[in-house]
Amino acid sequence: MKTVLTERTCRALMKLQRANRRKTDWELKKLMAEGGFIISRRSISAHLRKEKVTRVKLKYKPLLTRKHMQDRLAQAKRLLHDTFENRIDVDEKYFEIESSAAVEKRRHDDAPEYTAFQSRKFIPKVMFLTAVAKPNIEHGFDGKVGIWRITEKKTAQRKSRNYERNEEYDVDVTLTGERFSKLMKEVCATAKKKMPWLEKRVVQIDGAGPHQGVYKEVVEEGKRLGAVVERQAAQMPDGNRNDLVVYPALQRQVDKLCEGERKHIDTVVKAVYHAWDNLRPETLHMACEIQRVVYASIIEHNGGNRFKVPHIGLRVEVQPYIYELNEYFDTRQEIEREEEEEDVDDSTDDDAPGQVRRVNQAELVATSWQAKEQGRKRHNGYMKGKRAKRQSSESSSDESVEEADEQFMVPTNLPRRGAPRARAIRK
Repeated sequence: MKTVLTERTCRALMKLQRANRRKTDWELKKLMAEGGFIISRRSISAHLRKEKVTRVKLKYKPLLTRKHMQDRLAQAKRLLHDTFENRIDVDEKYFEIESSAAVEKRRHDDAPEYTAFQSRKFIPKVMFLTAVAKPNIEHGFDGKVGIWRITEKKTAQRKSRNYERNEEYDVDVTLTGERFSKLMKEVCATAKKKMPWLEKRVVQIDGAGPHQGVYKEVVEEGKRLGAVVERQAAQMPDGNRNDLVVYPALQRQVDKLCEGERKHIDTVVKAVYHAWDNLRPETLHMACEIQRVVYASIIEHNGGNRFKVPHIGLRVEVQPYIYELNEYFDTRQEIEREEEEEDVDDSTDDDAPGQVRRVNQAELVATSWQAKEQGRKRHNGYMKGKRAKRQSSESSSDESVEEADEQFMVPTNLPRRGAPRARAIRK
C-alpha cells in the first residue's frame, strides 16, 4: 500500500529534487524508495507541478574575471542614461544549416529523415555582419543600418551545373582583420548616408581576435567618415543590441522559413535576408529599452552576469510610441509599394512589348527619396487628421460620461492596475 504525501514526504521529495535536478520522475521514485518513501511516479509529478518545478534549458554564461567585471560595470554606468540616438552596434553571427539541438515529433512507425554532413563538428554555416541603431520617426529612419554577408568573389574556371565559365560567385570565408577593416569602412559610410542629421556617430564593435590587429586603422577610417569607433567591454555580449535582441529574433524567423525546405546554404541566405527585411522598427526600439534594463541589472550585480532580464512592463510604458512607430513605417511601406507598382506599370507601357525599362542606380535612388518624401507628407497629414478626430471623440465622450453619471453611481476608489475592475452600481 502506497503512503499518502505527508508533510514529511513532501519535504524529503523537494530536498531530493534540489540535489538531483537532472533526474527524471522515475529516477526520483527509485531514490525515494531507497530512502524508505514508497510513492508513485504520478504523485511525484503532481507534487512537482504544484511546486512549479518545470524543465528549463541550460544556458551558458561567459566566464568573468575581476577585470571583466570592472570593465562591464564601467560601461554599464557610462551608458545607463544614454538615449542611444547616435549609437550603432556592430556584431557578427553564424547561421547554421541545421541546429544540433533540433527536435521533431514523430510517430513510432514514421520513417526517419537523415541530414548528411561531412562532419558533425563542422556543420555548413554562413556568417553575417549587422549594424543596428535606434529608429527615428522624424527622419524616417527604421534603425537598420545594414547587413553584410562575409563572402569573397571568385570566378568559375570552367563550366559546371552551378555556374557558367568566367561567372562570378560568392564563397563564404572567415572574417580576417583585412576583411573586417573593409567592412567597417562600408558600415561607417552607410551610417553616414542613412543618418546624415547626426554630426557624431558612435560605432560599437566587440573585441574579437581579428579585430584587434586593425583596431587603430578602423578608428582612423571612422574619424574620416564622421564616426567614433569604440570597443565594448570584454565578455559582455549583453552590452550589444545585436546579441541581446536582434539575433534571437532573426534566428527564430530563419528557423520558421527554413522549416520543411531543402537544407542548403542558399536557402539559409535567402531566409536571413528575408528575416532582416521584415525586422520591425518596434524590435529595434525595444532593444534600446531592454539594453538600459540590462545595464541596470549589471550595476546591481556589481558587473556580474548571473541574472535574468527582469520583466518590468517595458512594452506597456512605451506602447503609445511603438503604436505610432509601427503606424508610420507601415504607412510608408504601403506608399512605397504603390509607387513601385506605378513605376513598373509606366515602364511596361512606355517600352516595347515584352521588355522592361532598365533604371540606373542614380535614378533609382532619386525615385526612392521622392517616394519617401511623398510618403512622409501624406503620413503627416494623415496623423494630423487622426489627432483632430481623437480630440473630438474625447470631447464627445466627456459629455456622454456626464450624462451617464446621472443614471449610475461610479465608485471613486478604483483598484490598482491588475486587480478586478469595480462594476458600476445602478441606483
